[in-house]
Amino acid sequence: MLLKSTYCLFSILFMLTVGAHAQSSENSVIYDGKGVDSLKMGTLTSLDVKQMLGNDFIATNHSDYSIELFYPKLGMAFYRKYGPDTGKIFCMSFRKDYLGKTSRGFKMSSMTVQDILRLYGKANWTYLERDSAVYASYEEAGIYFAIKPRGIPPAKFNAEKPDAALVKARNDYFMNLYYNDQVEEITIGVPGTDF
Repeated sequence: MLLKSTYCLFSILFMLTVGAHAQSSENSVIYDGKGVDSLKMGTLTSLDVKQMLGNDFIATNHSDYSIELFYPKLGMAFYRKYGPDTGKIFCMSFRKDYLGKTSRGFKMSSMTVQDILRLYGKANWTYLERDSAVYASYEEAGIYFAIKPRGIPPAKFNAEKPDAALVKARNDYFMNLYYNDQVEEITIGVPGTDF
């Protein structure tokens, strides 16, 4: 009985500590490809998120692929695959309301694309029309940054299997065009997975 009571007390203290830390997002830190603060992808479930952060979220079904739990007050969203017994969080995103920073020091509220390039190095740039976003991607690190597009880029950059010269031209085009722009969203996922 004492062991069970101790476990329950420890669980409650853990949830309060994690929940309080995530809610004071000024000190919050995004760890590339891993998670935010003490919330880690791969082991964290959607039930854990709800227990730690509460029920003040908006749930969205993304075409029966994933379920998003968006916490507007925190500027954080957590994604799990759609379907039974697939509650593990595989991806997290952070919107403009998120006040924290990445482990490398990028802070969305006060920095621009040039800061991303300074902190992370050269990006792999893509444009996704369905998302209406331009992405500076760092797949190996498990992080990408979404920037609001300024129109549709030249069609040649949408080649399905571009050669090295086209990839370089595309990356240079986006980097130069969006160098001083702010980031709209940061997304992290486990490196090597389709997040």
